[in-house]
Order: sequence, then structure tokens, then C-alpha cells
Amino acid sequence: MRLAHITYTYLPLVGGGDVYVENLRRALAARGHRQLVIARASSADAPWFVPAPNPLRGLPAEFWTHLLGLAARVAVIRAQDAVIAHYPVYALAAALVGGRTRVVGLSHGVTWDDRPGALRSRVKRALARAAFRRCAAFVANDSAFLREMGLEVAPGDRFFEQVAPGRWFIPNCVDTERFRPNRGWDKLRTLRPIVVPRNLYFNRGAHLAIAAFARFRRVHPGARLVVVGAPSRRDYARWLRRLVRELDLRDEVLFWGSVAHADMPAVYASAEMVVIPSVAGEGTSLSALEAMACGAATLSTDIGGLADLPTEHCAPHAASLAQAMARVYEQRAEIGARQREQVRRTFSRERWENAWASVIASLA
Repeated sequence: MRLAHITYTYLPLVGGGDVYVENLRRALAARGHRQLVIARASSADAPWFVPAPNPLRGLPAEFWTHLLGLAARVAVIRAQDAVIAHYPVYALAAALVGGRTRVVGLSHGVTWDDRPGALRSRVKRALARAAFRRCAAFVANDSAFLREMGLEVAPGDRFFEQVAPGRWFIPNCVDTERFRPNRGWDKLRTLRPIVVPRNLYFNRGAHLAIAAFARFRRVHPGARLVVVGAPSRRDYARWLRRLVRELDLRDEVLFWGSVAHADMPAVYASAEMVVIPSVAGEGTSLSALEAMACGAATLSTDIGGLADLPTEHCAPHAASLAQAMARVYEQRAEIGARQREQVRRTFSRERWENAWASVIASLA
């Protein structure tokens, strides 16, 4: 089948969404499907990559103006048997302009929970519901999205199932042979790091981890908080550094920067604990699954799709997170071993690939 992925960013692989596209492209290629990836223009050189030129690139709201770049690729979209459109807004656009091309919508979490009830949140939700109705098939990677669409799916229930005609619940999964316990990096392990694997966006919650760590260090003064991720929002990154200074944590909080995805198993294995402190807009986090697969005790807030995962959960507040960090830290070996087994058993790449094969087969 001729397939195209429509997404925002793709190459180089920086965030979990980029990794998802590449994992899915490889899985479907192994089953004989011919594929393209239509995404934000970059210097990447891959024969299957189709850059979408955005005349407003670099200006605010580029995620939304990326639709202008997709409009330039309508002919490519219509030439496919089907497209897999990551994010509801791109799925709706593809369904509207794609002609006879079938569209599979894909959510990467609820994205209108940052300001519930605000106009922009209501608009995002309305667009998601329109896409959910219009697409030939739709895949949610967390149960929170399905509940927002009106389907009664409890957290952690009905994994890898078609939960309604053409509507699927396929959580993120991980290659547990690649992500597994390993020696890690000496240069990182000697810091006794609590790793926060988050690109620097407000919704990813690095500020929450820093505020919680200020309390945690009173009980465990030897540990350090290491934030691993790109400074995706420079204004937010500057604010985080000011917060670190205000809390007098300059020697205890380190911003490691972006790390190649191939090196992330070593990062997770070096951690004494991993914290996923999202405050909004989170699906079944790949970072959380990768960390647990490496045997790192992993703690998360209970936002969105994180409630579907076997992380240790807490409310998205500094006091709750600090309390949970202290509890998990003291039991980290036992928790890490248990979580690795749960991920190996439930969130295997094989189950994910087979579920996606069923989705594509249903289009035929």
C-alpha cells in the first residue's frame, strides 16, 4: 500500500513524536508498504522525506501555520492509498483536502488541558472531535483522548483493541531489547542523577520538577536533578534558569541539553530515578516507557495518558511530586525492577506493530 505520514517535525529525531513516526515508518516498511513522510522542512536528506515549505516559518504558532506547508503537498497526499496524520488538526486537514485518499488520524495526547475552558482549548477540542468523526480510522495512544471523544475507556483498559468501529487504542510501546538495563555513562552516573527527560516546553513540566527537587534535596542532599532535553522554547528555558537561581540550586540542577535518541538507554540506566513531571498535554509517554524498560524507577504526574502507564503517580503539584520523589527514591531498586517487567510484558514493540498492521489492513 502507498502510505504517507503527515506530521509537524520529523528529522532530525528530537522528541517523542519524531521517534514515533520513525518507528512506525520502519515497522510498516518491514511489512512491504511504500511510504513518504511529509513534515516541516529541514536539511535532512532521506528519499522518503517530503519537506512542507511554510512561508511563515519562525513566526509564532508555527505548529498551526504548518498547515500552509501541507497545502503545498495536496497532490502528494491525493496520490497515496492512505495517509497517517499525526495530530488531529493535520488529520482533519487531510480528510478535507485528500479526495479519495483514506485518512488515519493519530492523537499524541489531549492538547486542550493546559487552559480548560479557554477559547483556544475549546477550539482544539472541537477540531479533534471533527477529525475523530471524519477520518476513516483513528488511533489514540491514550485512554484520556478516547474519553474526551465520548468513548468509555478506563485508564489502562482495552490496550491494542478496536474500541469502536474504526477507532483504536494503541498505547506507545518500546523495544525492550534496545532499552534495557546497561552500564550507563560514568560521567552521568557519578552525579547520582534524578533525570528529567523533557524538552523545554512549559507543558512538559521541568519547572515543576525543579520546585519539587528544592524540597526533596532537604532529605537527600547528595542527589542532583539533571534535565535532559532541547531548549525548545528559549523564553521558558531562561525562566527555568532564573528559577534555579532563585531557589539556590545552581550546583544541584544541571541542564544537560539534547541527547541523541540512540544514547538515551545509557542516560536512563545512569539515573537513580526518572521523573516525568508533565502538567498538561501528555499521552502514553515514550520517555517514561523507555526509562522503565531500562530498569530506572520512574515517577510521573497523573496527567492524560500517564495514568495508563505503570509509573508511580502523583498529582501535578510541587508538594505532591516532592513527597512521591522521596518515597520512590527510597524504594527505587524494587520499583525499577517491577516496572521493567510490567513494560516488558505489556508494552512490547511486537504488540504495537501487530496492532498497527491491523489498522492498515482494515483500510483494505
